[in-house]
Amino acid sequence: MKTSRYNIFFEKDGSYFLYNTLTSSIIEIDKQSSKVLQSGIGLEGLPKKDLNIFMEEGVIVKDDCDEYTLYKNFYTGLQKNKDQEALVITIIPTYSCNIRCSYCYQGSIENYNEKVRFFNPQIERIIHFIHKSLENYPTIKEIVIDLFGGEPLLYQKQLESILTQVRNLCKTRGLKYRTSISTNGLLINQFTIDQIFIPNNMRIQLTIDGIKSTHDTKRVDKQGNGTYDKIVSKIMLLYKHNLKNNIIIRVNIDKNNISEIRQVIDKFTSYVKNIYLAPMNSQGNNSCHKQDCLEEEQFVCEVFEEFSDHLDANQKGSDVALFGKKSPCSFNSNRLSYFIDYRMNVYTCDGLVGISDFCIGSINEHGELILNQNYYSQKEMGPFENEQCRSCILLPLCAGGCFFKRYIHHGDINKPFCEKSQETLIKFLTKYISKKS
Repeated sequence: MKTSRYNIFFEKDGSYFLYNTLTSSIIEIDKQSSKVLQSGIGLEGLPKKDLNIFMEEGVIVKDDCDEYTLYKNFYTGLQKNKDQEALVITIIPTYSCNIRCSYCYQGSIENYNEKVRFFNPQIERIIHFIHKSLENYPTIKEIVIDLFGGEPLLYQKQLESILTQVRNLCKTRGLKYRTSISTNGLLINQFTIDQIFIPNNMRIQLTIDGIKSTHDTKRVDKQGNGTYDKIVSKIMLLYKHNLKNNIIIRVNIDKNNISEIRQVIDKFTSYVKNIYLAPMNSQGNNSCHKQDCLEEEQFVCEVFEEFSDHLDANQKGSDVALFGKKSPCSFNSNRLSYFIDYRMNVYTCDGLVGISDFCIGSINEHGELILNQNYYSQKEMGPFENEQCRSCILLPLCAGGCFFKRYIHHGDINKPFCEKSQETLIKFLTKYISKKS
């Protein structure tokens, strides 16, 4: 027998702990066991009860156990899995927007100002594409439609049309149906509520970036006026229409508004389902705000410590899965998740939409997805060709890092981006233990 290559040891308040990044086991151990496990010498002398627990939790493995290959098989197995139950389509009816956020990266999208409209021909292609997907993948049990942009509500009539068709299709086929939208909210009106939000039970994500004075420096309209009061009025309008459980407020956290999180939560928590905290990344046109972005350690230690209830499962690891192995995302797997823009170009990552190097193909007039070489290249990508990743103790948590973050940090999706350090992970684990005790 031998100790796992993925064990991390740390102390907290005089107690000794062990965390295994492959199995997600976190165990409190005594000082002597810590010494034995770290050295790998004298494992047979450990108390039988402890030895059994260590083997069950993957802390100790058999001599012929190749843990790296176990994780690689897990990852590549999911990467090539074709038995998908959900068809997820994100519709991007436009890259244009009616406000000017100081940190928005989408101004860097190629042909951003191209005057192409999202009308019936594009709607018909997407509907045909959905029908063909159902024919090709009989395992599909659910259709998910997300609306993204730009500002998607610039095309409300068109969205109402396509959503109605998909909703009726799901009802006829007995499929589950879910929808969501990311919107700045300024264009919400009675038509939006009655014809788009309510019939589709839509999850509505709006953004409030701090208190009024802070928000109004970050999110302004085309005339440079702050949007805080207008967005708050839309939240209240949705609340009056009994849509509280549909509203998610996103707060993009940086050094300028981290101290305002509690005020935002206290003001809005009674009116929305959840408040979602996200670290602001430096990317595209907002790279000039790099000095305002939080280091991961600061986000983990300050935001997680106090506001963990407002972080979703992925955020709690600060974009790295803390409990559970990191699996392939839509970018490099066979997952049926597509981002389709108004030009009928198709992408597999919301951060990389509009960039031709990451377009995987396009949908023709028959609703057929015509794939290009980018698709096949992306589906072969993973962390296993890089020596740094292969030998890293954090491999099962990181898997080489988010492809989008690779691109914005290195300009190269083939170069791994280390999502966190072992030191930051240990700080996170100690805070997790403190909250659980």
